[in-house]
Amino acid sequence: MNYHFLAFKYDTYSYLSMVFAKTIFSFKCVTCQSWVISHSMRLHFISKSILILSTDVPDAPSKPRISNVLATSATVSWAPPASDGGSPVTSYIIEKREDGRGRWTKCNKFDVDDTNFKVTDLNEGHEYEFRVSAVNKAGTGKPSATSETIKAKPPYGKLTLLQFLFMIFRKSFL
Repeated sequence: MNYHFLAFKYDTYSYLSMVFAKTIFSFKCVTCQSWVISHSMRLHFISKSILILSTDVPDAPSKPRISNVLATSATVSWAPPASDGGSPVTSYIIEKREDGRGRWTKCNKFDVDDTNFKVTDLNEGHEYEFRVSAVNKAGTGKPSATSETIKAKPPYGKLTLLQFLFMIFRKSFL
């Protein structure tokens, strides 16, 4: 958990003025025990003269669910963490591990702020498992539980040429 000590002034009109990074902020006191500022920082009154701002890394997201499995891609979905650690979740890190052994490798090259992600670099016939970590201003939280193992394969198995032609022929008359 990251703590920052702040100088503050508390006046008779229940307002708080504090100095943080050479900027003065003023907030109206709702309960004089804990305040939330901009949904990203939690303030705790230790005494009438000490205030602590605390943030922590987020909890782990839920166990990922895998859907739309194809020969070279799959969609990973999850629920956000139960606690954001006092700072909003800014992105997620999606990782995969091939064949249940070896090291975890990152799937996303850019920030993912949604709770689903299409992984596109799978190898047909290989088995994969996935996990997700949430990120906020305090850092990266612990990874989720590992997903069920999936095998990258066409959704209907390998089609023969005859089956493929039959599917095309049938669709053209519908």
